[in-house]
Amino acid sequence: MKLFSRIAASLAFACLTGHAAPAFAADQQVNPDTWRRGGTKPFYGRDDGLFYHPTNLSPRLIGNGDGYYPIGPTFFEEFSSGDALGLVCVSGRAQAYTNPATGGTACNTTCVNSACILGFDTAAGAEVPVPCTDAGADECLCETSPLDRLLQGCGANWESPALGRTLVELDTGVTLVYVALLAQDLGPDMDATGLDIASDQTDNDGVEVLSGMYGGSGRPMVPNVDPAFKFCATIDVTDISGTDDFYVGWRDMTEPNATFRSYNSYAVVGLDAALGDTVTLTEDDGGGTTTTDIDNADLADTSDFVKYCALVSDAAVATFTIDGTAPGNAASYTFDVGTAVIPFAHFLHATDLADEVIITEWEVSYQ
Repeated sequence: MKLFSRIAASLAFACLTGHAAPAFAADQQVNPDTWRRGGTKPFYGRDDGLFYHPTNLSPRLIGNGDGYYPIGPTFFEEFSSGDALGLVCVSGRAQAYTNPATGGTACNTTCVNSACILGFDTAAGAEVPVPCTDAGADECLCETSPLDRLLQGCGANWESPALGRTLVELDTGVTLVYVALLAQDLGPDMDATGLDIASDQTDNDGVEVLSGMYGGSGRPMVPNVDPAFKFCATIDVTDISGTDDFYVGWRDMTEPNATFRSYNSYAVVGLDAALGDTVTLTEDDGGGTTTTDIDNADLADTSDFVKYCALVSDAAVATFTIDGTAPGNAASYTFDVGTAVIPFAHFLHATDLADEVIITEWEVSYQ
């Protein structure tokens, strides 16, 4: 409702003054002369209409009391379908992979786990299409994971090349984007307690899960334009010492990167296995990473889930909470005004391996 109120106020301002609408301001009520409250229009034996999640308060359209579609950028997913249920993987958009500069390898070999769509010869300074079997290609267009257009269950028969993107469609209507940081043979798997994203148990391999782009639910948030917003993910890492990187938060809308610190701008909270503690990481415009060992209690391997939240204020200032507690010494960070950001979770296995990494809540909302 906050977004609706700001839209109403902005439109009214533009109509009355003839000027462009200002950025969203402080909280205010919806103009009852402009907007009407959502509700249900019951039919015999069913319920349909606009409802709100009881704790997250995100709006959603529900048909016949079952299944829903998120509205706008806010949604809340609990991954509660049950073991091996409620999960479908669909290959994402085609993505380009570049051969070594010398070429000499046919694209149907370079694409590895994904099907080759087309090869290109760029030696002459222009992209000239060539067959997938042509060894002269120096750039390849490969279909992203998986090989089959649709795989029920995702996990066992799933394959993805490095940085291949898969749309993970849940039976609630929510769609997340699953990025293999290196080639993955095992995909996401719905367990009794949540979504297991551990995939291949391989050192220096991992995944990134995101939303807001590539067909994932919601849209990017825009600091200092959207009202204050947040992203929370409740996650259990079975073996904390088995992670090289484990971070939850917001980043700029760039292509996925297997090397976390190669992103340009981000504000995240997560685990540092070397320190054995919870940390925040921030970076602005490629200026280098600031790592802060925050003053939360050290985390040990447990079977408990931890709720990590990255919050962004109306003024684009990022803050964090862990299980609802804000650290007293997190680094100060402000996103660039007007630069869109997306919510994501990113992890790599270490030598010890993280075992299962299970998400039980994914929440994108206004504060």
